[in-house]
Amino acid sequence: MPIYMNWGWGAVIGSVSAQGYKSWIEVASIQFADGNSIDYTRKKPNLVFLRIADPKVAPVFFRMAAGREPPTQRVTIVVVKPNSNEETLNLELADVVVAGADMDGQSVAVTLNFRPLSPARSNPNQGPTGWQ
Repeated sequence: MPIYMNWGWGAVIGSVSAQGYKSWIEVASIQFADGNSIDYTRKKPNLVFLRIADPKVAPVFFRMAAGREPPTQRVTIVVVKPNSNEETLNLELADVVVAGADMDGQSVAVTLNFRPLSPARSNPNQGPTGWQ
């Protein structure tokens, strides 16, 4: 399934050409984790591990990981069913900081830290498609 990421309302331009996601960043894989393992009351993850399939955006993520860029207010990540525009997951991350970046062949491994995780809704009459 295709995974796309929009970084800061288009602040980082990727090479996705799919309809509705033009210039988004292609993500090869995504994993969520709770970076605050001591606080067992947390119900939502606050770390995202990504493998970005678009190497041309690597320098931007390395600058962010080095602390040379401010936190990004909004990042949207979507998972789309193949051969359709139907999103199976649509998440918005807020106050995103790149905690680490590492080049691995033709992909970039990126760790993101963020404050809240809220599901985005393409249709306000539908329930969220992410965590509650």
